[in-house]
Amino acid sequence: MNTILRTGAAVMALLALTGCPETSVGPDFGYKFPVLSPSDWNGVWKASNDDTASRFQVSDAKHGQITITSVPGSKTKKSGDEKPALLTLHVASTKKNGNLYFATIVESGDRSDKLTPFLVHRLDKDSFVFWTINNGAVEKAIKSGKLKGRVKPDKDGAHSRLNSDPENYSVLAQPQFWDWTNPTLMNRQKK
Repeated sequence: MNTILRTGAAVMALLALTGCPETSVGPDFGYKFPVLSPSDWNGVWKASNDDTASRFQVSDAKHGQITITSVPGSKTKKSGDEKPALLTLHVASTKKNGNLYFATIVESGDRSDKLTPFLVHRLDKDSFVFWTINNGAVEKAIKSGKLKGRVKPDKDGAHSRLNSDPENYSVLAQPQFWDWTNPTLMNRQKK
């Protein structure tokens, strides 16, 4: 399974099994969809710390969507063992030509509106970095009124839901809401 989907799946599975704190957003979280250029995103991508490779294919350029599939022959399960994933990007900054996005990842066909957000920063045409969310910081920010949303207490940890509100986007793009010490660097592989 590719690194991005594996990270997203691991986060969601851990939350479901352990009841740990979690943060979710709806499918419309972010200022707008970026219009994606296939030449910027299509290709085989690999995390710098992983041997598996994934094929990215822009599937809906106007709605910021990329279909991700495993590359047969990379260190993955047998080809066809997993469903493709759908990566959806939303603009996270009002800066013109910004390269910061909120991302959600689901298995293709999943219609859930409870999505785990990630932060993506496009470095250049052949690389980007993504981070997982800091659930504790989000919970505190909702409780203090810095972020709009709700926190549902649970015996195993709070379940935070962020509103799709422009005021949230600029606040959530700040460093304290992401696991900056554990980034994943993705590089496009040369043909």
